[in-house]
Amino acid sequence: MVKYSPTNNLKSACSVSRLEPTLTTDNTETTAVEITGSPTPEIAVSEVAVPEVAAPEVAVSEVPAPKALVNPGALENCTAKCGELTFHVLDISFIRLVVDGRVLDQMPQAPEVGEVLNFDFQLDRNRFTIGAVFRGKGANWARFSFEKMVPSAQAHLRAFLSPRKIGESIFKDWETGEHFHYHGLNECELWLSVKGPVLFTYLDPCDASSHFIVRVLDDKRAPDVGKVARQHYIEMAHFESELPLITLADRETYTKISECRDIITNFRPVTQKEYLLKQRLLKVMSDYLYSTSQRYQNSASMRNSGLPLR
Repeated sequence: MVKYSPTNNLKSACSVSRLEPTLTTDNTETTAVEITGSPTPEIAVSEVAVPEVAAPEVAVSEVPAPKALVNPGALENCTAKCGELTFHVLDISFIRLVVDGRVLDQMPQAPEVGEVLNFDFQLDRNRFTIGAVFRGKGANWARFSFEKMVPSAQAHLRAFLSPRKIGESIFKDWETGEHFHYHGLNECELWLSVKGPVLFTYLDPCDASSHFIVRVLDDKRAPDVGKVARQHYIEMAHFESELPLITLADRETYTKISECRDIITNFRPVTQKEYLLKQRLLKVMSDYLYSTSQRYQNSASMRNSGLPLR
């Protein structure tokens, strides 16, 4: 048995032949040795194919996120589910719904205008189902309208659209050099002119076809208070234009003004100008509530006494 050694391995791999001796310049004898063959054994290395790992594809939406229509904090836990798709609610009132339109693109077939979709709503703790009519779509939003609403769903929506929630949702969405516009839930709008006039309105929860309006054109005179048909309100050329107001009874006016005061109380100003606007509106409404209360109490006393009302 031959023990493995590098020498033995080299001998087996090479052949050695001795050549004639030669003299060098310093008269020393050298012998050249010729080695043939490969002194280093070839080692076969198997090539292993390493598969190429492709980088994971990340889906990036080219459509930007929708613009906030109300204070985002007011709708933080509010969704509308249609089938397997869940939409984030951007705005809602008793007559319409606006959701993130990017989710609508995931539907196998886009809805047609006028088509009814059933939504399962989760608005904070309120859960209910309403059928909504598709009205149109933009790049990142979709709008629906409520044509019919069962009493139970209407009660849930009224509980969600409380004066506190509406007040928290008021959000400045645009301004010009002379005017500022704020928008909130339930078609709430607040208009302000640098010259002084202010208009505040929101959709009447008991009558979705009309707006309740408080307008202050001059602090030295009583504000304009009443209801106006929504169609007339939309057609207004300017918030200082003539208003076809519907006069309300003192009792109903007192109730509506109280709701307005609660809404403005929960409005969260950001700038000093907004804080002053809030204080101004609260003073106007408190003064009007006091005068309305006095009139209502006086009329009630006269009715009880049997005296003729003037």
